[in-house]
Amino acid sequence: MDTFSLTNYGNKESWSVLLDKIYKITWIFVRIRAGSYEFKIELSTQGTSSDKCSDIKPATAETSEVIEKIVTCSYSDKIVYKLGNKLTVTSMQSAVMQVFEITALGLFQLDKELVQKVLNFPTSEALDNNLNTYYHSELRSNASWFLKLNEVKVVKWILISIRGGQYEIHISVGNTAICLATRCKTFELPGISEQQQTAIECDAALSGDTVIVKKIGDGPLRLFEVYPIICPSNHFGPNCARCRQSCRSCDSITGECTECNGSYYGENCHNSCPRNCLNSICNQQTGSCNGCVDHYRGKTCNEYIDPNANKNTLHCNHSFVTCEQNIKVCMVCTSSLMLEQCKYSCEEICSGSSFLKNKG
Repeated sequence: MDTFSLTNYGNKESWSVLLDKIYKITWIFVRIRAGSYEFKIELSTQGTSSDKCSDIKPATAETSEVIEKIVTCSYSDKIVYKLGNKLTVTSMQSAVMQVFEITALGLFQLDKELVQKVLNFPTSEALDNNLNTYYHSELRSNASWFLKLNEVKVVKWILISIRGGQYEIHISVGNTAICLATRCKTFELPGISEQQQTAIECDAALSGDTVIVKKIGDGPLRLFEVYPIICPSNHFGPNCARCRQSCRSCDSITGECTECNGSYYGENCHNSCPRNCLNSICNQQTGSCNGCVDHYRGKTCNEYIDPNANKNTLHCNHSFVTCEQNIKVCMVCTSSLMLEQCKYSCEEICSGSSFLKNKG
């Protein structure tokens, strides 16, 4: 999500993305430079006709900031979704528009491999990727619905279609017991008899294997669709973007690297290991080399050793050790183990190859 597109400077500049086929579109994720925008859904095969999805109005954010937002479409004819294969964003002000990403969300059914079947509890109507079917509770007071996952996942965003009313969403581990610590969000939607759509962002990311939707107060719970956003490995965020190339793995919510690829180190793995590190590998926190290529030494292998100097001296070609001339072993061994247990040559003890070099 670090790359972006720029439009020309002008009034009502637009940027579009064409989808691979026609989808039912209710939610759109956008990452864009802060400003005032209009989003439209279009069927390219039907000419220039389009349906307005929603607006983003100017907020307190400076125009230099980038905003990330899940937009819930609110169509003028009250339809819960529109068919389309093209997403268009239009700037409502004179400016250069900087667009990082626009993508439709909730297009596919939740992976069935993630869902655990619960005997005598119907969850499928709210998990079938169909906004026209629904789960309807028998209880008429404080009714609830739950989804059981096959393993504990970290959840922060949930797409939901539900009748108007006041609700709580909880994420718990092992059972449906709820408390303040399990609460993801409390929210309220207008129209107690109308189908409403919204995108929930939990107050904090929560780990759990049970998602609970609880209606507060009287009346049955009618739930059309619940879609917790759960990314596959090496993906993150509400749009499940791929982790940075320099990351071996990253946090599924923030995208921060949790492990670097071998030749990178530092915060978010932005830095490349020093060029003379052995096998281009270094400490992922400090950038110190684990070993040096021939003729270099030092923590970052930046000290050059003249191969023609000290021809009669034994060398351990390793950034952290020296070779003891009398007993011919690396000092890393003699300093940490009993001497009698360390009667090996430098080549046998130090990592890498050809570490015992007698130039004489």
